[in-house]
Amino acid sequence: LILYSLPQKKNQLNIFTIDSKEGVITTTGKLDYENQSVYNITIVASDLGSPSLTSTAILKLTVTDIEDDIELSDKPVFKSRYYELEIEENVQTPVELVTLNLTEYYESFKMRYFILNDNDTDVKRNFVMDPKNSTLYLIKSPDREVRAVYEVIIRAERQKISREL
Repeated sequence: LILYSLPQKKNQLNIFTIDSKEGVITTTGKLDYENQSVYNITIVASDLGSPSLTSTAILKLTVTDIEDDIELSDKPVFKSRYYELEIEENVQTPVELVTLNLTEYYESFKMRYFILNDNDTDVKRNFVMDPKNSTLYLIKSPDREVRAVYEVIIRAERQKISREL
């Protein structure tokens, strides 16, 4: 078992955390290019052996500048707010239903897509969203007598770009 940590430096704001078991680094707040454009993050990996072995790596994180006056959440992500589809009963599955199109502003971003209907087990059972290409699939044929209408809510998030160490 290897445990990961980020050693604390005196008088330094702690804006990064690390999952001690997985080694995944996350931010605890927003990074501002104007305040600091580069971070050197020291990562310590230790085993539980006796004697314990330790290794250190430095992650150089470069912050990309984006326009501060553009609030991403103010811009629509998809070209259409609603998509309405009709599906026949007893259709062979899986079926590609629709690929959601991004607005021009978001086309250059790497995005991930999720179905948000966490409390609707029928939606989770019948539909799957490809997290990388925005395609919605029907994976179980619907039964109109059981349920005639489904509302599937999709969320798109900008994908955090990182490289594994």
